[in-house]
Amino acid sequence: MALMVAGSLLGAGFGQVFASLRETVKDVVSKACQFIPILKRLESKLDSLATTVTDIERLNQLLNRPVEETRSFIEEMTRGRELVRECLQIPRWNLYLRFKYSSKLTKLEEDILRYCQVDLQLYGARTGLETREIVSDIRQRMDSIASVETPKVSFAVREPPVFTVGFDMPMKELKTLLLKEEVQLLLFTAPGGCGKTTLVQMLCQDEIIKGMFENNILFVNVSKTPNVKVIVQNLFNYKNMQPEFLIQSDDDAFYQLPQLLNHITPNPILLILDDIWLGSEDLPEKFKFDLPNYKILVTSRTAFPRFKFTYHLKPLNDVDAMTLFRRSASLDDGSSYIPAEKEVEKIVKGCGGFPLVLQVIGGSLRGEDAVVWRSTLMKWSDGQSFLGSDTKLLGHLESSLEFSDDKVIIKECFMDLGSFPEDQRIPAAILIDMWAELYELDEDGIHAIAYLRQLTTRNLASLVMAEKDASEANSYYNDDFVTLHDILRELAMHQSSKKPEEERPRLILNISGNNLPKRWMGKKHKLINARLLSISTGKSFSWSWCNIHAPKVEVLILNFQTQNYTLPEFVEKMDELKVLIVTNYGFSHAEISNFQLLGSLPNFRRIRLEKVSISSLCKTLVPLKSLKKISLFMCNIGKAFENCTIQPSNDLPNLMEIRIDYCSDMLELPVGLCDIVLLKKLIITNCHKLSALPKGIGKLVNLEVLRFRSCTDLSELPESIRSLHKLSILDISDCLSISKLPKHIGELCNLKVLSMKGCLRLRSSLPESTMELMQLEVVVCDEERAKLWVPIKEFLTKLIVKLLLKIVLAEAMIVLHERTCVHIVKVFEDAYKAGLRIIILNGIERLLGVWSDPWVPWIHGFKPVPKTDSMRHTPLLVSQLFDASTHCWNSRLIYELFDEASAHAILKIPLHVSPMQDKLMWILDPKGRFFVKSAYKEAIAHEPGPNPSQGLWKKLWKARLPERIKMLLWRIGSNSIPTKVNLSTRLERVDPTCPLCKSGTEPSLHLFFECPISRCLWHSACWGFRADLERVQSHVDIINLILEPPISAIPTQEAWLITLNMAVVVDEIWHIRNCVLYEEDHVDIHKSAKSVQSRFLESSKLFANVPPKPSSEVVTTWSPPPTGWIKINVDAAVSGSTLALGVIARNHKGEVISIWGRCRSSCPPSKPKQQPCYGQLRLPTGKNGPM
Repeated sequence: MALMVAGSLLGAGFGQVFASLRETVKDVVSKACQFIPILKRLESKLDSLATTVTDIERLNQLLNRPVEETRSFIEEMTRGRELVRECLQIPRWNLYLRFKYSSKLTKLEEDILRYCQVDLQLYGARTGLETREIVSDIRQRMDSIASVETPKVSFAVREPPVFTVGFDMPMKELKTLLLKEEVQLLLFTAPGGCGKTTLVQMLCQDEIIKGMFENNILFVNVSKTPNVKVIVQNLFNYKNMQPEFLIQSDDDAFYQLPQLLNHITPNPILLILDDIWLGSEDLPEKFKFDLPNYKILVTSRTAFPRFKFTYHLKPLNDVDAMTLFRRSASLDDGSSYIPAEKEVEKIVKGCGGFPLVLQVIGGSLRGEDAVVWRSTLMKWSDGQSFLGSDTKLLGHLESSLEFSDDKVIIKECFMDLGSFPEDQRIPAAILIDMWAELYELDEDGIHAIAYLRQLTTRNLASLVMAEKDASEANSYYNDDFVTLHDILRELAMHQSSKKPEEERPRLILNISGNNLPKRWMGKKHKLINARLLSISTGKSFSWSWCNIHAPKVEVLILNFQTQNYTLPEFVEKMDELKVLIVTNYGFSHAEISNFQLLGSLPNFRRIRLEKVSISSLCKTLVPLKSLKKISLFMCNIGKAFENCTIQPSNDLPNLMEIRIDYCSDMLELPVGLCDIVLLKKLIITNCHKLSALPKGIGKLVNLEVLRFRSCTDLSELPESIRSLHKLSILDISDCLSISKLPKHIGELCNLKVLSMKGCLRLRSSLPESTMELMQLEVVVCDEERAKLWVPIKEFLTKLIVKLLLKIVLAEAMIVLHERTCVHIVKVFEDAYKAGLRIIILNGIERLLGVWSDPWVPWIHGFKPVPKTDSMRHTPLLVSQLFDASTHCWNSRLIYELFDEASAHAILKIPLHVSPMQDKLMWILDPKGRFFVKSAYKEAIAHEPGPNPSQGLWKKLWKARLPERIKMLLWRIGSNSIPTKVNLSTRLERVDPTCPLCKSGTEPSLHLFFECPISRCLWHSACWGFRADLERVQSHVDIINLILEPPISAIPTQEAWLITLNMAVVVDEIWHIRNCVLYEEDHVDIHKSAKSVQSRFLESSKLFANVPPKPSSEVVTTWSPPPTGWIKINVDAAVSGSTLALGVIARNHKGEVISIWGRCRSSCPPSKPKQQPCYGQLRLPTGKNGPM
């Protein structure tokens, strides 16, 4: 058979035989593992020769050459084909045959290449001018194959910008994480324009990084469409190496990359893959190989979850942002006009701490006069986006919004986030309602949360999710929220405003003051075709709407800050309106009028009201036949339902879900609520005064989810609950007053999840009917309640009881604290070594080692550098470097031993003539004395991470708070408050259990934020503050939260009132705790809330007229006068009976024109600075311009 195939091949043409050999090699290369390198190299050569063979075939036909002229080559390729086939039969263990066939394959490769290079030239010589053009082209191709030359590409890291600010601490953190032994691949992520590449450039210039990796720092700019073949080939070229075979594919590239890396190792290697885009996240892992000291640093705008180690770069803080902006807006000579601090702060705040934005906006205003600055500020204050002023900046940010066709909806969701005010949390529940109607997503929000997670992964938003138990895992997102960076909000709004207003799918209006957009003024009718309309107004808006016609709006978002708000008249004609979101961002509850307009909307399905007085709505409430969901958040309800004339069963016939959250004054549910038979979800959380439920609640036969979380006064569930046969989730978490479950709870035949964590009074045995809950799958509770379920589990075999293991977490915190103490001791040791230096006075009595002891000032580390490294191993004392008889340094010996810098430094050390003993000096003190304070400052300065309390205490002592509360906050922040956990680490037999909730241990975090009692007090006494949503992770975070409260809608000048209120709440929690612990008193939340209120009012009156102390010293810098003017600065000083007066005059360039000075006898203290201006010094005028 083989002979028949060979014969047929010999009879075939040149091109056919070559193609057969090529196909055979491709087929065998993946099967004959022992010959992969050679076969791949041969495959690469044959692929490169394919075009050349076609040209030879065409040349033969053109010149009518007989087949016999290529017969030798045809025979060679036929034998080669059989040789490749035989390779499949060679066993791996037979080394002799492997070597033999490897040699044959190598010879085959050489023969093929030689034929195409040598014989082809003979063809060219014989045919002469007739075929010169064709053969020349073939020869050039062959030369390129024989020796592949790729343009030399540098993989060296570029120098960072000359001026950077705010990157020192992030660079230390990034370096610390990168150098950890367990970290081989590190993802460095931040939104575009935050300075990732700049920080990496700084990192590569760090002395430790350069000393460790030397010339093996390989910087690869990957970009959006990476060409792996080019990247790997260029890496080979950069290291002056050639791959074993030509790189034809990505697989070839990754197959040969270890050859390069093995050549470099064991020297450490740092591979930097800069700018990895979404869709290429698997690329870094392909560069991973199990090599010692090999690390990969990946930069990306996307926080890929697949990577274990990730460092997030945050935007610049306000101080650093101001510094960078001023630098960018100033000319090289520093003479640019820059307006007053307050105006600059507005611009800097708008830039959001993004270095790229600060530099671009600052650069655009560099050298401009005051008129241009004012014009720019006016445009931005009128709602025009600054992104439109620079196309390069806009393009850079827009590149983050590139989504594939199947994910365009995620981009739409991102742009919807711009519908909410800046610096405000966006509840996930709002987005779920919006997107369920706009994009037909699921009602439970699973898809919406998935989209928000993807936006978070791409650093376009930040989804903050509360901890969830089994009852909340897939459908409860009431406590979750989204935050959006100011720059990204600007980007979302800019993307939404690209089309004309009449064509936009979403229209976002931010109305400043009482001014409608000028383009709307004078129009009787304004047509809006958007599906989403968002209108945000301030405190001074007075409802002067034009006649807006918006027939296609499906979602209407109204954001305001006033105490009285009137729904716009045009709402009545929004026939397609499905979702209404009304949010009051003001300080107190608002009265809403014109609510009757909603009665005419045929498609109206969802409404959410936040911080609204419900009693005002009940007066004008109208039937809402199509309404499916009502959400009330932090609303003032009181007894509004008693006076409401609406009949829910008739006027709300399609209502399926009710959510009432943080309505702390709600006393009862309306009885008529029990007649809404279609209701499926009833969720009431954090309503602390709700004490009883309607007995007719059992009539809600279609109810599937029932939650009464954190309703602390709710004492029992009515027995009629037994009729809720479709109920699958029952949540009574943190209902502190419930002492028993309903007797017939077992009749809830479809109940699957029961959450009862924090039900501290529920201690008696469970009802016998619980054994009938055959569908019950999960019970969530604490350890004490879990004991009640032990006998029940014998009957409910599928039941899983999930415990809250807070004690374990507390123990982990204690271990962490102990490790931190060890670390602090180590830091002080390092600081001691850093500050302790030996001052050479004689060098004889103390035997100082030249190489081991720090003894040379003016050089790094105080240790001299030898001329050659071999000298370090020579034992040498300092006393051997000078002549004791002459007390002079031996300069010739010093220059022979040390490098030039060290030698100069040593010879500058003075030697005493008379013998004196060497002594230790503390160089961190000017007089050489040691103080604990200086060691502490040195230790803090060398901490690898940011110091959390830096500047915190200064801010605390200057706050407008009672001194006693300041001391309490200091003790909390320094973790020196005697909580039970702190006492248990110092004393034996101290029970660390929280005395308030008797559940879990009592560290500061639990006592002030996690304890159910504390959370109730926070909400009752502190403007609905939700302690459970704050990400407080340490005792320092507690103080930071109080001093910088998260209420951005409050004017800055009134923020101290929030701080005062929070501080009083903390003090009251500590007071309650001590009363319960030492006086065995009981907890009365309402009494404590009234105490907080009265103390707050008393303290606020006391501190109202006390101006806040400046948080930092105001530094005044000299600024030049306008062009053509001369600026005169005057100063005076008094000493004894002498008065010194001085004047300096400078022009608009800062050049000194003249200086005058005079001394005279003293005058009254109030007059010295006036003296020069009243003729004491005669100043020339008229020569250099006005003054």
